[in-house]
Amino acid sequence: MRYGEVFNEEVILKGLTPEILATLVGCQMEIQNAARGYNLCGKLSMLSFLKGELRAGFDWMARLNGKGYWVKDDLLAYIASLDIYTLERVKPNVGEMGGDRLCLSSFIAGETIIIHPPGGDKIDPDLVIGLNRTTA
Repeated sequence: MRYGEVFNEEVILKGLTPEILATLVGCQMEIQNAARGYNLCGKLSMLSFLKGELRAGFDWMARLNGKGYWVKDDLLAYIASLDIYTLERVKPNVGEMGGDRLCLSSFIAGETIIIHPPGGDKIDPDLVIGLNRTTA
């Protein structure tokens, strides 16, 4: 059995049914990689865990620039191989809004992916430089 198949079972064991994943569409997903120097965040238009991959589509995407501002980015699709990521459900801190966050991390890729729950947005789209507000 490939690890990707085990991961898909893990997704089900953690209670992440297709119905629950559908509730995350419209929420924000953050992608961080300190070694490569990027921090991205976008509004999910599609999310699936299929055939050993996380697949995500976005209505909009923003990148944190070196000066601490979020700026519009053209990335509107993202795929990650689940063979090299681990999945955790992270509870919100005391006083934070929203439910569990999904956190996927990869030591190999040096990347962390956080899927924020409804009501737990990472960034305010109004503060994203260059983002046309009709897409946010």
